[in-house]
Amino acid sequence: MDALPADCTKETWLPNALHFRRGIHNVRVRDVELEIPLPSSKTNSNSPDFGIVRKAWWQAILLTYENIATCPMRMPLEVRIMGGSDVLMAPQYGNKLGTCAMEILTPRFMEAEWHDFAQAMIDKWMTLRQWNGQDLNIRPHFAKEWDAFRVDGQPWPEYLKKKSCSKEIAEFTSIIKKIGNEQGWTVEELRKMFSNRLLDTLFFE
Repeated sequence: MDALPADCTKETWLPNALHFRRGIHNVRVRDVELEIPLPSSKTNSNSPDFGIVRKAWWQAILLTYENIATCPMRMPLEVRIMGGSDVLMAPQYGNKLGTCAMEILTPRFMEAEWHDFAQAMIDKWMTLRQWNGQDLNIRPHFAKEWDAFRVDGQPWPEYLKKKSCSKEIAEFTSIIKKIGNEQGWTVEELRKMFSNRLLDTLFFE
């Protein structure tokens, strides 16, 4: 971005601004994205270490070439640098120095080759949870693929509930219960109206 001219502004629709090619958001794809917290640099605790972005990027490139015979990833590797979030259940929650959102995609017809490749990519990106003595809470983009994969040998929803989002889930369900008490409905009524199997696993079981 630093190389782009500062005196030239182009306006476009938001979906086109967020994606590398106009209309790409309309293509049916398989899609895994992880939200990687930016750690602090070794020399300044208030400055992010972007070395983790380069590491994650090259992990993806090298894995892609290792699988060149079948080429499971036939669409672009994408990365976005964004801020953290104060929204309790956002995957960027608590990322004070920002977030690296990195994403692998392939056309939907590559389903047979995709799962093992995506799992291998998740395994590699999850090794970044320890970075220069810092523990990083890497989470999935909740609107994309993640619940069919595993982390540390356990189903990702289970890992999310027991470790990476355990405090947030407990606080969220407490808030929901409080709102229900104030407005005259129960959590069970909420579950019956709005939940599904995944939300049951995360919040209601």
